[in-house]
Amino acid sequence: RHNVLVARREHDGLVISGSKYYAAVIDSGSTLHFKPIQIGDNTGINVIVLGGLEKNETVGLNIGDNLMEGQKVRVSE
Repeated sequence: RHNVLVARREHDGLVISGSKYYAAVIDSGSTLHFKPIQIGDNTGINVIVLGGLEKNETVGLNIGDNLMEGQKVRVSE
């Protein structure tokens, strides 16, 4: 497969709400956004992200349950 992201659900910036999946994307102003994504295979541990993310977007990791859309975050590398 080409141009896909394999993510671990519990660690890699994925949020599930009902049957919809979102990626925790951080913009250049350090603002968090939950961007809808399209998924392929879901093993319960790994999820194949097929679409919804752009090249070079920053996806937040280990974001926890307390962060909200539009919240400013501190990015560490």
